[in-house]
Amino acid sequence: MWGSYRVEGDVLFPDDRHNYLGIVYNYRESGGRADFGSLYLKGNGSYIRAYLVTLEVPEGARERLVFSSMDDLALWHNGRFLGYTGRETFAWHDVGLNPDHPPTDWIDLDPGVHRVLVRIRGGAYASGGFFARRITVRGD
Repeated sequence: MWGSYRVEGDVLFPDDRHNYLGIVYNYRESGGRADFGSLYLKGNGSYIRAYLVTLEVPEGARERLVFSSMDDLALWHNGRFLGYTGRETFAWHDVGLNPDHPPTDWIDLDPGVHRVLVRIRGGAYASGGFFARRITVRGD
């Protein structure tokens, strides 16, 4: 694991095309799941960001992946486009736990491996202004 790092400098992007510079950090795989954070600088033009995660739900369990978002989200589940979510004024970190903060959207997950792609565009931040949480719906 890396310690603390600081990067300083000037980033010069061409102004005649879409461009960005990204860094992925804290990538780890555990129990069929991949988690990571990302940070990037965007040049000019449209601001689009996407996250891909693999989740494994154990046999006999059923889970729901809930979202709270300030941005426009497009969702894919196992390669199938599910649609767009609405956006809210706030993105709640306790989505799925606090009844006062209901999700803006969700995906039901049966036992097995799931690949979920979340794409963010537009909205208040277009920088990942959303929270996602796995909650157990039922277990055997």
